[in-house]
Amino acid sequence: QQYLTIKAEDGEGNFLYPKSGRQGSEIKAHHDLSNPGAHFKMGLGGGNYEISDAGTLYEVLLSEISSSNVKKIIISAESFGQTYNRPPVTAILRTFVESARSDGDEVKCVVYLRNFVEWIKSLHLLFCRMRDDIDFCAANFPPWVGVDFEKFLLERNLRENPSGQIRHLASIFSRKDLIIRYYEGDVVEDFCKVVGIEFGGRKIVANKTKEKYEVLRGSLLADNTRKIIRERFQESESKFADEFLTKEQRSKYLEGLSSE
Repeated sequence: QQYLTIKAEDGEGNFLYPKSGRQGSEIKAHHDLSNPGAHFKMGLGGGNYEISDAGTLYEVLLSEISSSNVKKIIISAESFGQTYNRPPVTAILRTFVESARSDGDEVKCVVYLRNFVEWIKSLHLLFCRMRDDIDFCAANFPPWVGVDFEKFLLERNLRENPSGQIRHLASIFSRKDLIIRYYEGDVVEDFCKVVGIEFGGRKIVANKTKEKYEVLRGSLLADNTRKIIRERFQESESKFADEFLTKEQRSKYLEGLSSE
């Protein structure tokens, strides 16, 4: 998202990375298109919208697209896959996609998937960072945020698993138009290849705050936490992998989750 923002603002490439839904260059993702106003209310930027503003946001997006002379439009936000997005917003997104297709445009959804165990560790570290770095989050997040890994696994309702998010995206974009890529190597360069834009090298500043927590990653797994992960997720994630992933992707995604 940071790379796409910089590249678009530099006038490079043959694509539009809309400002609609992200409120200018400071916000790199289009979160307001999936959950209007949520990030603003958390003190993370974006617009001060309500769910009822979703239709207007998509009208503004359509206007920005229509006034552009480029053929390729890229919209990006992790929150598009969140299953708790309000039904009216999901319906508007689905209508927007269907309308684009009816005009003869091709619409694809690119998703990057990482190993499930690594994903759940990263999610835990993300919440630790948010609790430390954002005053609003620290004051308003529930008590399992930023605590030890075992408590996090036992007390958080992890309905936003990768499997749940990808199924949700398939219900919006259709299964055949999902492009699932494995999260490894330089994903920025890989994404550029997938969507057909020139990769001019990274222009991204490392997140030092994030690096502070990465040192904890290797110490999270113990016998008890591995057991909790297997008991809670092995069956559901295995079914998802059988349905959606290639044999190679399945093997990488489930590594460490099996009881073998």
